Amino acid sequence: MGITGLLPQLKSVTKTISIGELKGKRVAVDANVWIHRGTYACAVDLVLGKPTDVYVMYCRKMCLKLREFGIFPVLVFDGHALPAKAITSRQREGNRASARRNLDENIDALHRLEARAESTPGDVALQSDLGVARVAVERAAQTAVEVTADMVERVISVCGALEGVEVLRAPYEADAQLAYLARERLVDAVLTEDSDLVVHACPKVLYKFDPHSATAQQLLWKDVLAMEATPKSKLSLSKFSLKGFTKQKFMHMCLLVGADYLEGIKGIGMIKANELISKFGHGLRVVEHLKANGTKGIKVPDGYEQKFREAEVPSAAQRDRLMSASIPVPHEHG
Repeated sequence: MGITGLLPQLKSVTKTISIGELKGKRVAVDANVWIHRGTYACAVDLVLGKPTDVYVMYCRKMCLKLREFGIFPVLVFDGHALPAKAITSRQREGNRASARRNLDENIDALHRLEARAESTPGDVALQSDLGVARVAVERAAQTAVEVTADMVERVISVCGALEGVEVLRAPYEADAQLAYLARERLVDAVLTEDSDLVVHACPKVLYKFDPHSATAQQLLWKDVLAMEATPKSKLSLSKFSLKGFTKQKFMHMCLLVGADYLEGIKGIGMIKANELISKFGHGLRVVEHLKANGTKGIKVPDGYEQKFREAEVPSAAQRDRLMSASIPVPHEHG
């Protein structure tokens, strides 16, 4: 899911690197991100139940690209779902169901336009409408598609057979496993598109890997916690600063905005959450302040304090499981 508005605020400590800097290194990959991206080009077939391996070949291609740069990918896949994420999962199921209804409607509309186009092939306006309708079908399918266990197994089978590529199932969600591998120095970096890795205090995160330019965006956890307000203009500084923040404060800031395990407080964006945590030091003290003072435009939902406490439990449960997990990732290649 990611934390809304987080990465733009960290732009000043994010830098572009040459992917060649990681030659000979092991890089953990958020494999589910690759699978989802791979479905974009075959979403209609997947939703309609037609056979396709486009998403599998996309993941294979990305593995081979990293190998071309001398990098050893470790693909990490999601494991068991956490009960704490049930609300988010239900919301996503609802979104997919709604998108499927839209898809059916858009397909019907497309078929009607195609039938008209057969009788009037020279109608320029109709051809334009057909283009718009095809885009609508694709977009609805991309939202409606669901990554199934069978799809994951196919990717594991194909990519796991590649030389220099390792695959790993996380006990729970891949995010915590990826960060754990990096913190324990079993990998040198993590490649993803999900800002949740920052919340897990991942030492080195790579975003926006571009095989064509051989570059990626790099974010170091040590730089995140050292981040201070940066010049917004010649006359003012940006309000966002992480000076004096700890891992807990950073997590609380993100929870106030909203994460997989907790809906954010309506009216609180990243800059406001940063300001409140900087002032009060703890998420629950922020909640107490908001409830006591009735801040305009901000309403704390009933029972939010308990939900806030529970939102920290999944991370602790995952850490305990990860510490005891057998992780078949060697330190060096022979």
